[in-house]
Amino acid sequence: YKIQQIIEIPLHAQKDPVTEKPRYGDATAKRVKTLLDSYEAISNALRIAFGEAEENEQGNISQKSTVVDDIRGAVEEQKEQERKAELDLAMKKAQSEAEKLAKEQQCLEEERNAKEAALEARRQEEADLARRAQEARRAREAAEQVRLDAERQEREEANRWVDSIPKG
Repeated sequence: YKIQQIIEIPLHAQKDPVTEKPRYGDATAKRVKTLLDSYEAISNALRIAFGEAEENEQGNISQKSTVVDDIRGAVEEQKEQERKAELDLAMKKAQSEAEKLAKEQQCLEEERNAKEAALEARRQEEADLARRAQEARRAREAAEQVRLDAERQEREEANRWVDSIPKG
């Protein structure tokens, strides 16, 4: 408030009330002027950086966009982009894991199917082998039966021949 009053009254116009001489000399006036200019520059910088509410003709108070608001917006936008990038990375990683899991599951399924196919082939081979062994056994039994029948018939013929000879 006092600085505003000092600014409104020119420095050379300010007089000491007792002596009626100018309150400030030339060197002091320059320093005070420099100080007031610096204050005004800092005030303007703060207004630009942090904003100042303004009232328009309708009496509405509006806040101008400030450097701080712009920086905050940029930081929030960057954080949002980083969050999206992390989310994309997590999605890609999850998708990669899902694909890897699906591939492993497919490999396990193929391996299981291959084992089942090998097991089924072995069962069929064993069944075929058992069938051929059964057929061979039946053929052997039939051949044995034919041989036994032939031997029996020979014995019966021999016995008939022996029985045909008179005994006595």
